[in-house]
Formats: sequence, C-alpha cells, structure tokens
Amino acid sequence: MAKKRRTLVLGISGSPRKGGNTDVLVQEVLKGAKKAGARTQFVNVAGLKISPCVACYHCAKHNGKCAIKDDMQRLYAMLKRSDVWVFGTPVYWFHVSAQLKAPMDRMFAFIFDKSEPMKGKRAAVVTTSGDADVREMARHIWGSFATACRFTGVKLAGRLAVQGVNKEDAKKRWTGFKRAQRLGARLARC
Repeated sequence: MAKKRRTLVLGISGSPRKGGNTDVLVQEVLKGAKKAGARTQFVNVAGLKISPCVACYHCAKHNGKCAIKDDMQRLYAMLKRSDVWVFGTPVYWFHVSAQLKAPMDRMFAFIFDKSEPMKGKRAAVVTTSGDADVREMARHIWGSFATACRFTGVKLAGRLAVQGVNKEDAKKRWTGFKRAQRLGARLARC
C-alpha cells in the first residue's frame, strides 16, 4: 500500500516588516498545520524581488510562462508544489499590502498553464489590523480572495482577521494565536 503524502501548507506573508504581526500570524497558522501532521513552508514576499505584472500576455501565448524573470519564478515553483496556500497581509488602505499584491497579480499566469497548477488547491487568507473592527477592515480583502478563488477554482478554505498580535497585547495575541493554530489544523485536514 502506498504511503499517503502529507499535505504541504505554504504560508505567504505580505508584510513589509520582517517578524511583524503578519509574519507571526502566518507562522501560527503553519504551527497549527504542522501539529496536525502537515508539512509547512514559509516565505515573506517582501524579501523577494517581484515586479508587478505588466499585462504583456506572454503567459497566455506560452503555456503560463511569465516573461518577467525575477524571484516570482521561485514562488511559482513553491505554489505549484504546495497543496494549501495561506496568504497573510496587514490591512493597508482596506486592502492587501503592495508587497503581496504584486505576486497575486503575477499568479494570473497560472490561468494559462495547461498543467492546471491551481486545480485542487485550497487557500486561506489571514489579516492583521490595528483597528478594533478587524472584520470590517478585512471585508474587502476577503471579498477579493473569494472572487479570485471562484474564478480560478481554488477552494477558499478559511479566513481570519486579528487585531494586532504584537508583544504589548498578550491577551489579544493569545486569542489570535489560538484561532490561527485552529485554522492551520483545519487546513491540514481538509
């Protein structure tokens, strides 16, 4: 009998602050996934050189191959290998950070890849916000992800909004961490 491959959960943080609230929250989701038996991988895209999409449609004519040669090529490989994507972003002007928006736009190339790299994938989105009404702050982000997932066939398997997770607010941090770990465990099993 063949051994079942463990789920690979890729955490993608769009925080411009290395080790900031969003990085920490995404890593807590991964911690929950790992405890539930999944393999995990983390990347903060702010540390990568990823240019924005230039709408040249090279990908449409070349089986999903993007004409821009930068660190997105490495991220494409990571996305294709993984089963679950966890996108994390701080809420900036009611949407994702610029650091996360560029790679999200570049995923447009996957639509034209005949190997169907999005088929069977699951995704979750986690957000951090300084505002007390975190759900309202995340509403546009969640809507954007829900639409993208419907369009591409990716299953939106979870979402989470947390008000800050910094060291100064231990009670909120603990609650946010616990919710993040539960989401990670759920993603590892679904």
